[in-house]
Amino acid sequence: MKRFIIPIGLIFLVMISVFAEKNWYIATDSTGWWPEDKAESDSQALSFAEKCKEQIKPIGWSEKGYFAFLMVAEWDDRFHAVFKLVDTVSDQVMESGNLFISASETEKIENQYKDWNELAKKHGINGTIQNPGPGTDLYQFPLYHRGIQYNAYFDFYLIKKQVGGYEQKSRRWNLVVESINPYPDTKIIAANPEGEIYDPFYFLIGFFKSPYENRIAVYSTYLNDSGIFRGIINGCHLTSGFKNIKP
Repeated sequence: MKRFIIPIGLIFLVMISVFAEKNWYIATDSTGWWPEDKAESDSQALSFAEKCKEQIKPIGWSEKGYFAFLMVAEWDDRFHAVFKLVDTVSDQVMESGNLFISASETEKIENQYKDWNELAKKHGINGTIQNPGPGTDLYQFPLYHRGIQYNAYFDFYLIKKQVGGYEQKSRRWNLVVESINPYPDTKIIAANPEGEIYDPFYFLIGFFKSPYENRIAVYSTYLNDSGIFRGIINGCHLTSGFKNIKP
């Protein structure tokens, strides 16, 4: 299967995937349509990636593998923050919260931050929104760990079926982490086996490394059917689950 990315302006036409080495490939599904200006689409993709890096505000890790973070956006004097605390072993969202408010209401924002900090502390998170803990630097693949090189990518495929006499297409994907050298192997860390009728726009941004164990939190984002970008965290242990890598 091929790994793809697309220019921003073609969100609803194609799906994307990113090689961490920043080799940006532009393609679509089986229609075979190819954009002419690859340089322009590369620039758009890189610009989008930078914006996604700015949106996530990591808080910290716990020794149990919990990772807490905020997604923050401001526009037209509006302030939107989403808090999540994810168990990167099971990918279960343990705690979440949402704040949509005027950016000028700083006291309410500070009070909400205080509540979220307390919630993170309750789960053993080392860090606060104002002072992130260790393991909160965002890195891009490839990752080098214990002499092994790792990469990650979205693996997309198309499912077609007949519904009410009409052909219905749905996109499905696997989020794959692969070890390249010296032990080639792959592990699927997330998937959408049910597929999607609409075509959300996925983008792999990077990862955060736990300071407590051989584990990373892979950060990606997608455009949902309401036109809103959402951040996703999926955990990956760097030895467990790989056939060729010893713990």
